Amino acid sequence: MTGPRAEPVRFLARFPAPRCGAARPTGGCSRTGRRGAGTATAGSAHAATTVTDLGRPVGARSANATGINRAGVVSGSASYEDSGTRAVRFNVEGTTTDLGLITGYSDSFALAVDDNGVVGGVSGDTRGPSRVVRWVVG
Repeated sequence: MTGPRAEPVRFLARFPAPRCGAARPTGGCSRTGRRGAGTATAGSAHAATTVTDLGRPVGARSANATGINRAGVVSGSASYEDSGTRAVRFNVEGTTTDLGLITGYSDSFALAVDDNGVVGGVSGDTRGPSRVVRWVVG
């Protein structure tokens, strides 16, 4: 198996954030009608939620998730003490794939993953503009 390929792309579709009250499988609105953290209570849609700790890649000091596809593959980023932030993909079987960087850039951030496992995000650094990236794993 080969590693992920980072491909600069010209366009990555943007989708508007759902508004509170919209039909969404995960909820996410507070009682005030604003998006944000809420508290699950008995009888709410969140009461039967299963939480899975995906951990963080070896050597990372922190990690976050930014997207999930129907198969359960999660896109995100991991921060490292000595090497900046790297886009990662949390795979269904429990492994994590470091998606890498575009040559010449020091950071990458995964923003979404589609149902084929293709991850979209950005790569950049403080020296100049960032680039939109598509990572194809496999």
